Amino acid sequence: IGSVYFFGACLGFLLLTKHYAVATKLLVAGSIAYLASGLAKSLWGRSRPTEVIQGIVNRDYTVFGPGFPSGHTALATATILILTEFLPKKFRIFAFVLIILVGLSRIYLGIHAPLDIFGGFAIGFGAVALVNHLQIKDIIEAKVNKSASKRQKPAKA
Repeated sequence: IGSVYFFGACLGFLLLTKHYAVATKLLVAGSIAYLASGLAKSLWGRSRPTEVIQGIVNRDYTVFGPGFPSGHTALATATILILTEFLPKKFRIFAFVLIILVGLSRIYLGIHAPLDIFGGFAIGFGAVALVNHLQIKDIIEAKVNKSASKRQKPAKA
């Protein structure tokens, strides 16, 4: 769920179903989360658990680079929080459970320490908070409504 493939699939689905405002929010929040986690990895460069603790089994051999923060968790957090707009309020708790499960799966795979997961959560939440603070959805909806009203030509008398 925290992969760029899932992110791209969600973005494609939103575009195909013409949810442009949510797609824009997802694109901006996901990009911020992805880039911020990459920047944080290059700044801190903390090793993965398998490199510093004996006996930890790496169950995902495709990972490389520093462990802090978890980029998968950051992207999953941003993606899921944006997509919760489609859920009724009583089901939104499942979105948070899913975010926590993504983080726990990264620990289970032996490729992240708990602090890496918290860093990913923080970046994902921060990206969504920034997008919501900037009110990107409102800006996009205003532009879409403006362009739709331009397409409707007034009837001549």
